[in-house]
Amino acid sequence: MRAALPPFDPMQLATEADPYSCYAAYRAQDPVHRGIAQNPAQRTCWYLFRYRDVLAALGDPRLGRERPANTGENAAAASPWLLDRDPPFHTAVRAWLQDVFSARLTAPFKPRIEAIARALLAPLRSAGRCGFHTGFAEKLPAAVFAEITGFEGEDAAQVAGAIEELLAPSRSRHRGGLARTLAEDRARTLLSRKLERLLDARRGMPRDDLASALLSAADRHPHPLTHDPVRLLLSMLRSGYEVSVSAIANGIVTLLQEPDLLASLAAQPELLDGTVEETLRYESPLRMVDRWVLADFEIDGRQLQRGERVYLVLAAANHDPEQFPDPETLQPARRDGLQLAFGAATHLCLGATLARRLCRTTFELVARDYAASRIAPPRPRWYPDTNFRILERLHVELAAAP
Repeated sequence: MRAALPPFDPMQLATEADPYSCYAAYRAQDPVHRGIAQNPAQRTCWYLFRYRDVLAALGDPRLGRERPANTGENAAAASPWLLDRDPPFHTAVRAWLQDVFSARLTAPFKPRIEAIARALLAPLRSAGRCGFHTGFAEKLPAAVFAEITGFEGEDAAQVAGAIEELLAPSRSRHRGGLARTLAEDRARTLLSRKLERLLDARRGMPRDDLASALLSAADRHPHPLTHDPVRLLLSMLRSGYEVSVSAIANGIVTLLQEPDLLASLAAQPELLDGTVEETLRYESPLRMVDRWVLADFEIDGRQLQRGERVYLVLAAANHDPEQFPDPETLQPARRDGLQLAFGAATHLCLGATLARRLCRTTFELVARDYAASRIAPPRPRWYPDTNFRILERLHVELAAAP
């Protein structure tokens, strides 16, 4: 018999420092749960909390990103964003985008990524107490994306600045007013124009960068969306930037609360990859992702009907003790299973490879050069967001080990 829990409302957990005990109650007592919908137009929706249900749902063809049209109605206008599309459209585009935005492209940039990260950390140490989320976590992905795409010098700096103006949480989540709207419009226009000029240059003289790889892949795999490479690049940036920001900041919050682990990373760099996976599991940048029910089916005795909305609570799945024994402890050597911070299957985040590399570089530099760092008051605070687990405030004192 299912427990009589109140309808789950993700907004009530949006700013909680520790939402995981609440997730645990629903995961244990009502893992396939009918709760409060985030969209006021819908009265209820479904939430999945167990790892096995979430993992299965991520690859289930009966669940999709595109809302099914009602009988007798025309299908809704298709979204231009790859993230919001299902196969076959999604499959055709993702197949070659995955090849473009892969480890083979990001690996050659490893020394440059480290140089950018080191240059961003240095002034933060001299400042004493710093806003790590705005001074580093928001800046590193923007600067790296600009250079990987192919920008150099002043162009790279301007593109990185435009990305921050348009997408950085500390700016984009405080919308409102004419000044903010004008700033976003200027950033969007500058970014689009710079991308257009770069792509024009790479058509005649390709290099080893993302812009050239995208054009080459588009020639090999013709598709309607490839006719607008600027939109494709913006789509990739939009879907991956905030996840990268969150992964870096949440990872540092987690590590600075585990000083023994942080100290061990400098002496045991072989722990870095496992530490990245554990911080992603422990403080997932995405709390949940949504799907539409495309065909009636049953999960654990609950009937899901076509047209209903389902939220897959990744953060709850990543703390499921059935999959991750002792889930509230960080274990870099954990081999219990795949964490789901970036989703899985069809809609696995395209930026996952780059986000992991940015986290690894950050952890390595902090462990090596700033092992005595600590979280400074006031305590960290998260944005009131139901889908992202992203910091609004994170003050850090960077300090080298004595």
